[in-house]
Amino acid sequence: MDHQITQLYNTYGPMVYRRCLSLVKDHELAMDCMQDVFVRLLKAHSRLEPGGFSSLLYTMATRVSLNALRGISRRERGKVSWDIALSEARAPDSPEEDAMQNQVIQQVLSLGDEKTRTIAWLHYADGYTLEETAQAVGMSVSGIRKRLRVFKDKAAVVKEHYHGTDL
Repeated sequence: MDHQITQLYNTYGPMVYRRCLSLVKDHELAMDCMQDVFVRLLKAHSRLEPGGFSSLLYTMATRVSLNALRGISRRERGKVSWDIALSEARAPDSPEEDAMQNQVIQQVLSLGDEKTRTIAWLHYADGYTLEETAQAVGMSVSGIRKRLRVFKDKAAVVKEHYHGTDL
């Protein structure tokens, strides 16, 4: 049976890895998930019937990946998605565009009072839900919604101001 698992690993490993990576968005975690799938397959080898391994492994990869994501704390998950968003952001084409982007970021980060900036950071950067954000800062969910709405409106005005200017 070990030979069969090795053959399945060689055949379906790349597919399982791609599925895990598409869900967890982290190469190391995807590799861990892929290996976990095959460890589980090895443990269940006595109950396996021949055939249908592609769909079985795809389903297992999905479940293992989702469970891994659930295991990551919300703060870490927000950080991962924030890091991905920053890494996927388009690089400026010129020093002038870079300077303008820095100005926009500084303007947006200076919006509102300290509590509003904290709320925006917790919700948008750290990935906290509205309820978690409200609990973290000691406010109601409706108060959080209102502050985030005002913050987003102000940020849109700043962004529009800078994008409306010629470089």
